[in-house]
Amino acid sequence: MKSDKISTLLEKYYAGETSLEEEMTLKNALKSIDQLPEELKADAELFAMMDALSTDSTNQDIHLEKKKPKIIPIIHERKPNNISWTMRIAAGFSLLVVGVFTGLLIGNQGSNSIDVAALRQDMSEMKQIMALSQLRKESASERIMATYEIKKMDNTNDEILDALIYTFNNDDNTNVKNAAADALYKFGNHEKVRKAFINGLTTQTDPLLQIKLIDMLVGLGEKRALPKLQEVMQEENQMKVVKQKAAQGIGKLI
Repeated sequence: MKSDKISTLLEKYYAGETSLEEEMTLKNALKSIDQLPEELKADAELFAMMDALSTDSTNQDIHLEKKKPKIIPIIHERKPNNISWTMRIAAGFSLLVVGVFTGLLIGNQGSNSIDVAALRQDMSEMKQIMALSQLRKESASERIMATYEIKKMDNTNDEILDALIYTFNNDDNTNVKNAAADALYKFGNHEKVRKAFINGLTTQTDPLLQIKLIDMLVGLGEKRALPKLQEVMQEENQMKVVKQKAAQGIGKLI
């Protein structure tokens, strides 16, 4: 499959618009990581990681059927140095899942009952750890992917929010900043997110991002943004379209 078609499918996938057939096509296209162009390798690694998690989930029934699970010793083999940090995390996550299941099963002494809630919590925490790792990557596309993964989470912790806000405030790539803002908006009920958006009205310099922030603050009904919106309107060097958007925002918030 041509790289441009893969990119199109990736955009649909991250937007949650792909069908099951398209997702299967995309997964198959991303399997040959070495043959992909450099800009798609990060996506391929992410899909490989998710496939590993899916495999672990499928194997759960096998573990549950065994009253006395076998404890298989883990043989540590030396891995090639070119394995990416993302894949190392994925492998670690797989071991965590297996370890949790084994421990719970042994603790139950043959019982089929298992604390699924605890396992889900462990999985959620590991996903957050992986997202934090991705936010620190040098590649802008990987940092954007991290914001997509965080946006899919039902809830998050202060460490994730702080990392997203830092990315929103300081990343040198405007696209990453925009993606971080989108992810933060999902958690707009948090006070620190609202404050970051309000301050961003005057600290962010990209017009598109400023317009996005105005829409988000209006969507949140954040009246505390009114003084900052007035500053935007009064700034001499501010673009006319941003000033007009600020005026509209004031009218909606008053």
